[in-house]
Amino acid sequence: MERGLSPMSMLKSMFVMYKIFKREKFDCIQYATPNASFIGSIAAWLAGIKYRVYGFWGMRYEGALGMSRRILMMFEKITCKLSTHVRIVSPKNMEIVIKDGVCPRNKIGVIGLGGTIGVNTKIYNISKKDEFRKETRAKLGLNDNEYLYAFVGRINADKGINELIEAFKMVSAKYNNVKLLLLGMEDKVNPVKPENLKWAKSTANVLMPGPVHKDLVCRYIAASDMLVHPTYREGFGKIIQEAMSMQLPVITTDVPGPSEVVEENISGILVPKADAKALADAMCKLYEDKELADRIAEAGYKRFSENFTMEKMVKNIYDEYSKITGLC
Repeated sequence: MERGLSPMSMLKSMFVMYKIFKREKFDCIQYATPNASFIGSIAAWLAGIKYRVYGFWGMRYEGALGMSRRILMMFEKITCKLSTHVRIVSPKNMEIVIKDGVCPRNKIGVIGLGGTIGVNTKIYNISKKDEFRKETRAKLGLNDNEYLYAFVGRINADKGINELIEAFKMVSAKYNNVKLLLLGMEDKVNPVKPENLKWAKSTANVLMPGPVHKDLVCRYIAASDMLVHPTYREGFGKIIQEAMSMQLPVITTDVPGPSEVVEENISGILVPKADAKALADAMCKLYEDKELADRIAEAGYKRFSENFTMEKMVKNIYDEYSKITGLC
């Protein structure tokens, strides 16, 4: 299945799915991500699948404008209309979808506190944090006295990278032992301002190793002292959960999704989106107040352990789907 809006490719995928669904006669099908869900919901409806569950993990129309927004919203409305149940990624995102008229309240819900499948603690193993930290910091050329802020994700404007770079300029002008890790792939579709990217690549204080295998991300998180995730919009924020699993303090934005993963000023610090000064102030605050940073990190780990492990979230999904299908 191709990404993007290719009518011929979508029709071909829909026909293939329909044949499989019709042949196998599934009782329940879940689909997620925009294209797969749009195509899958139509194929499942045509095939007469009794339970059609849409895992609404992100609103692609958010941030789009004009005709693009209307088309993307239409796709979501069709997907929701053809689904028997919709399970969205967070309560705040659910309220937006209902307000936008994309899905009626009587069809939509959230599993647990939100999210998708949680964090695999066999990979994000906190007992290996010290080992991962030592190895990865050596690989990055960092000494024990250097303080590492980390961002993990696509290097683009919508993730708040412009504000993060601008905030880090302020922070690094104040402290001489701070570094910024930007771990991920540069996005050419939604790029960072050229002047910000040029500055980041020209200073030794910003580390940009590029994308790494998903199973290695935990090592870079362990090597870091704080996660900074200044996104403009997000489904829920798995990287925030992953940072909490390795007991890192988190700064993120007060937007649907991330603001629901953490509890404000308890298990994370929230700042307004697109506000470099507020972001810099929060980064300085946690740098200077180690007791506060440690308290937030500990509360974050506790919240993660109680709500966002893969075992916990998979059980929530199993229980929810059992209710939907009447198997319990």
